[in-house]
Amino acid sequence: MRLKAFQKFFEKQNISGVRFIFYRNLFSVVPEKQTKEVSHMLKALHVQECKASAQKSIASV
Repeated sequence: MRLKAFQKFFEKQNISGVRFIFYRNLFSVVPEKQTKEVSHMLKALHVQECKASAQKSIASV
């Protein structure tokens, strides 16, 4: 139920703006020493087309 509401809300939003706000909020919580590692994981996530390949890519990082 929450996922459908989330999708309806964000399908109307500019995806790059949503991604920027998500990153900003995430990096405000992540400790400074781990920021580089988290950014590599996020980059690997956004490059992948499907969920299975994204999970494999994150595991390799």
